[in-house]
Amino acid sequence: MIREIVTKSPEKVMFSSHAQEELANDGYSIMDGWNVLKATASRVTRAEPERGRWRYHLATKQLALVIEFWSDGKGLVVVTGWATKGVVR
Repeated sequence: MIREIVTKSPEKVMFSSHAQEELANDGYSIMDGWNVLKATASRVTRAEPERGRWRYHLATKQLALVIEFWSDGKGLVVVTGWATKGVVR
């Protein structure tokens, strides 16, 4: 579902200001976040309820994101992101 939204409806993918700040703090950009969303190597590592919705942790070897789908399921928001395992640029 993630890759389908990213490839077919990229205009429905948003990065929160918090996600942008946290990625930048670790030396990454929104483009790096996009690469995680598109990567076949990225895996959902955890799902957790948050304020009545589910958030999903999506990770590669270098970067992790937390995403939340729109209530209609047709888009998603990257809530936050960080470098994994101490990988900071």
